Amino acid sequence: RVSIQKQILPACDVSASGRRGASLGMIGGNHAAAAGPSLEIQSGRLRQARPWLALAVFCLANMANQSVWIAFAPIATQTSAYFHVPLWFVNLLSLVFMLLYVPFTFPASALIERRGCRAALLLGATITALGALLRMAALLDMLGHDLRCAFLLGGQALAAAAQPLITNLPPKLAHCYFSSEHWALADTMASASASVGVAMGSIASTSMPSIGSVL
Repeated sequence: RVSIQKQILPACDVSASGRRGASLGMIGGNHAAAAGPSLEIQSGRLRQARPWLALAVFCLANMANQSVWIAFAPIATQTSAYFHVPLWFVNLLSLVFMLLYVPFTFPASALIERRGCRAALLLGATITALGALLRMAALLDMLGHDLRCAFLLGGQALAAAAQPLITNLPPKLAHCYFSSEHWALADTMASASASVGVAMGSIASTSMPSIGSVL
């Protein structure tokens, strides 16, 4: 009798658990069916917002890079006096962006085609940030005059090398993230962010109370 009970009870437990699992599955299915439309709406909104979010991130990176480029141009005389350098050196801080664009634009375009917009933008933004940090090291008096000037020019050169990774992106970004009817608008907004960055950098540098604030 005991052996019969041992054989029957597990079978009854399995059937009971199966019934419970089936009932839970029906409940879960009902909840999933009820939540289905709302999840579809949320995912649809995310898909619609994703291209514009990518465009906004690009615009911020582009504005930052262009702000680094133009920062010293409106305050060339003050920069020359602060770092005890001639004006041609201050002009070189901006000119280095044009000098390095040509040799770096071809590998940057190749990387954009091979790795895509996301990798190029992340790399460009990271190098721009490193260049800005290197410029800040030029404020350290303990480095000496020559080393401070080297850090200042080196930071500008790093940001200049990153420029093609960002400025060459607008057409690719528009085609990869937007539908055909929004290509022109997305390309225009991405390209216009460079001018906005130049304006912001010029206004910020002339409004800051000291060179340290500009850096």
